[in-house]
Amino acid sequence: MKMVETEKLKLEAEKGQISQVMAQLQKVEENNDVVQSRVILKKRGREVRDALRKITKQWLDLENTVMLKALTLPNDLDKNTPVEKSELLDSAGQVKVSDDVRSHIEICKQFDLAKFSSVGPKAYYFKNDLAMTVQTLISSVNNYLTGHGFSHIAAPEMFRSRVAEGCGVDIQNSQELYKLYDRDAVNDTESKSHQLLDMLHLRGASLVSFAGYLTKMNTDRETLPLRMFSVGTHYQPQCDLPGLFGALQSTKAVLFSGSECDTSSAEEFDKMKSLIWNMYKSMGFPVRLVCSPGSELHVAESKRVEVQMWAPGIEQFVQVAFASQYKDYVSRRLCCLHSVNIGDHKLGQHIHMVHGQAMDMTRMIACALEHGSVQQGSWKLPEIPIPSGPITD
Repeated sequence: MKMVETEKLKLEAEKGQISQVMAQLQKVEENNDVVQSRVILKKRGREVRDALRKITKQWLDLENTVMLKALTLPNDLDKNTPVEKSELLDSAGQVKVSDDVRSHIEICKQFDLAKFSSVGPKAYYFKNDLAMTVQTLISSVNNYLTGHGFSHIAAPEMFRSRVAEGCGVDIQNSQELYKLYDRDAVNDTESKSHQLLDMLHLRGASLVSFAGYLTKMNTDRETLPLRMFSVGTHYQPQCDLPGLFGALQSTKAVLFSGSECDTSSAEEFDKMKSLIWNMYKSMGFPVRLVCSPGSELHVAESKRVEVQMWAPGIEQFVQVAFASQYKDYVSRRLCCLHSVNIGDHKLGQHIHMVHGQAMDMTRMIACALEHGSVQQGSWKLPEIPIPSGPITD
């Protein structure tokens, strides 16, 4: 690539020299030597332009390849992120081993709580009590987050490739992200080269929701930290967990904090971690708070803590909530800035991001179902209490 850049600069310099000489010849008295010089310079000028056009295309192709590779580089790991194994930070409730364990799939079918798709239990319709439980959870979590200083936004579910890629998502990985194709463009050879950049993707409630909001935006520094949350459907093409634990569509409450530097971002991460953990540790279910190892982090994450709940049906802990620190990894890619003068982007500095999931309500309900019991001929879903109270800064 360096050789191509050197040749490109050389041709550009020669093109400039030819232009200068031609301009000087315009000022001298015309004679045979001047005419001959112009003919030679024009011929060489055309050759240089053609060569420069080819080398520029070669340069842009190489630059595109290098940039796409560079975009896959991971974020710097936080010094407190474990390398190989997750670290247990806290726990609540007791795991009870019982021979009389039933999966949430079996429970839903027997007691008519959900209808599963013919293609499998990862596609579902909640019915009756479960449908009402989802709405109750949405309302309770909404009240909990707004009561702790977060503003509610209604975010779109579809995003352009540039925004998803800026968040470190592999837009070419069909197991990570849904792609929405233009049928007319799929077979159009000319359009194929632009599909990667212009494609729409279905992601739903996620980090992309907030990153898209802040893309190419200069935020007033006085408004930081910027705390937001959104509740909606999240789309996940692939998950190895069974049933509702690996649902392709799930209802999630996601939250975000944007601050001005590493120090304030670390403080926001700790606050978000405490906010989420405080919601779960008093619910009465077996839960634990763990710090994920670097080997399990997404490329954009610097650090992540997870709230995991015990699922008796599969005899393992499953993630229901998390908090992740991204520093300025995403904002550098998407030009998410903050400044004392929002009208001047040159003075802007990159926002440091913290993103979390307050609750995966679909997984939460699946876990709660497996902790329930039969009462008066119906399946009794345990209460899922959501606490409230102001956050302490």
